[in-house]
Amino acid sequence: AISYLEEAVALDPSNLDYIKGLAKMLRDVGRYDDAAKYLKGILDENPSDPLANALLGEIYYKQGLLGSASYYLNQAIRLNPDLLWAYDLLIKLHLRRGDYESALGVIDILLAYLETKGESDELFKRYYSKCEMLMELDRDTEALELAKLILPRATGLYKYALEAFLEFHQGDPYKAVEILKRALDKHLSKELLELIAEYRLRIGEYFKAWKYTDKLVELDPNNSYYYYLRGIVNYHLESYSQATRDLEKAMELGEAKEDLYLMLAHLYLITGNYDKVIGLERRTPKPLPELKFFIAQAYKRLNKEEESAKYLQEVLKAYPGIGQLM
Repeated sequence: AISYLEEAVALDPSNLDYIKGLAKMLRDVGRYDDAAKYLKGILDENPSDPLANALLGEIYYKQGLLGSASYYLNQAIRLNPDLLWAYDLLIKLHLRRGDYESALGVIDILLAYLETKGESDELFKRYYSKCEMLMELDRDTEALELAKLILPRATGLYKYALEAFLEFHQGDPYKAVEILKRALDKHLSKELLELIAEYRLRIGEYFKAWKYTDKLVELDPNNSYYYYLRGIVNYHLESYSQATRDLEKAMELGEAKEDLYLMLAHLYLITGNYDKVIGLERRTPKPLPELKFFIAQAYKRLNKEEESAKYLQEVLKAYPGIGQLM
């Protein structure tokens, strides 16, 4: 299919639909530089093409070039506010940097825009995301109040999601899972499968969670978060080889949660892949003191005491109290 589109573009280089379709295919097989070349060609002629901006932003995100990704995603949103996936990727970019406040800011801009379009699943999906993000920031009261405020308005699957959210955090977590399972009988969707997997994981039902994460990867094999989820589950099930493959795939696809790097570091350490532990430092979007502890251990096992001591000092500098436990 790629070769066919390459020929079509060569025959008709002015057909922007062909070029964007080719860029998407190249993106999907990891040929990011080639995809970016075609998209830059479009933007050289028409810098106001919103989809080309968004796609180029996505490619830069996957390459870890977050500054460039942010620029093009913001351009895309400015040019076409209906590109909801561009907002979502920009939110993910801020989270990858550990900047929750900026991520919340983007969500609030998106919510304000969606409110002007009327009530929809897209609106309530973002309200649910905001509730979860507030929880991540330990703003529990604010998150619960928002969920209670939005629940009477909510429709579709996110009505169940918000109900389960409140039940999980204020009542019985197992009942929250049952609410989502009943919703799944009425609305078969990746969103509900994802929520059930996350809740099963949080309450320690790892084998039951695995079934849902495996289905998610099957349904969307290019989704970094689904590999991340399955990797965590396999990690807890002590299926370390599969966990390593899943987490590496998640990282390759652009997932950058802090515990992904820490779990991979631990997996590499226990399997003797010490160089891979050390190499993770170059992959993180920001310094992680916890990762330096694993790097110190890796250098120690490679009998490089000087390097090990250097990283251990950095850990002690970040966490002075830990010295008493070592």
